[in-house]
Amino acid sequence: MNSSFKNDLKQLEFLSKQISDLISNNNFEKILDLDLERKNIINKIKNLDSSSYKNKINEIININNLSIETAELKMRHLVSNHSKFSKRFKFYSLSN
Repeated sequence: MNSSFKNDLKQLEFLSKQISDLISNNNFEKILDLDLERKNIINKIKNLDSSSYKNKINEIININNLSIETAELKMRHLVSNHSKFSKRFKFYSLSN
């Protein structure tokens, strides 16, 4: 494995951990930027000819896609809860 490839994999791992931490902390603002950076690295690596590299990348892609789906689901849930709370708050505000 060459040094550039190893650095790219380390950067992918770092980005994945950052995305995971942001999801855990309900901080979704930076996820899209980090995901774009992650996708750029993946696209760069996809152009390599080694199948062992591609197998590792496919594993990383699957893990990251699962993380993104989890984040999107969590965001939809938070938005839904916020909407319900806002409606209740408005109702109670009008009642008093």
